[in-house]
Amino acid sequence: MIVSIHQPTYWPWLGLLDKIARSNKVIILDHVQVSKGSYQYRNVFFCGGKKKFLTIPIKHHLGDTFLEITFSRLDWQLDHLTCLKNYYRKAPHFLEIAPVLERFYQTGFPTPVAAIVRSMEISLELFSIEAEVVLSSSLGISSHRGQMVYDLCVASGASSYMAGRGSYGYMQEVMPQLLGSGIKVAWQDFSHPVYPQSTDSHFVEGLAGLDMMLWNGIDESRKIFWRNLKTKGEGI
Repeated sequence: MIVSIHQPTYWPWLGLLDKIARSNKVIILDHVQVSKGSYQYRNVFFCGGKKKFLTIPIKHHLGDTFLEITFSRLDWQLDHLTCLKNYYRKAPHFLEIAPVLERFYQTGFPTPVAAIVRSMEISLELFSIEAEVVLSSSLGISSHRGQMVYDLCVASGASSYMAGRGSYGYMQEVMPQLLGSGIKVAWQDFSHPVYPQSTDSHFVEGLAGLDMMLWNGIDESRKIFWRNLKTKGEGI
């Protein structure tokens, strides 16, 4: 049972999808505090050769968890759908992906975290990633940082934890505990694929995974994604 853990991310980028694809189960941290200005409730898309943010408008107070934030306005979905249509109307596979976008943006989400998690689930479906999605709030864990990783791994029955390189520092404090419990740690080894994008500008990487879909379509995007995926991370 390979487990990965990540905060909710609006239309996740390929690096996060890569980590989840290496896992049997992904735990989405919906019970933790929201970081203002992060990629948790916004992401970047291709707009005329540059990165352009789309941000879910939220009411956010210091210390709020994802479960506590609310929408600051309710017309954001129409705005986001209109922006994506303007950004990608010339993309070769816009008409293939448009129904997916329209269904998402026509859904009445009760909370921001519900919309964010659904965008993650749709992204997994598009790329044919079969990892089970578990919300951390369902596991009753109240610890933090490395200890939280350990507790979530134990609660979810992990035999291996797929870690991102950005967590290397704080993971050192809990590494002996993980290994002592028989939970192996593997570090994600991700290299961003270069895929056919607009011919009018240089390749822009680090965008939401939807970008690949809109330029290449579902079938070809899956081929590129899984070809890029290595069979396993670097184990420790």
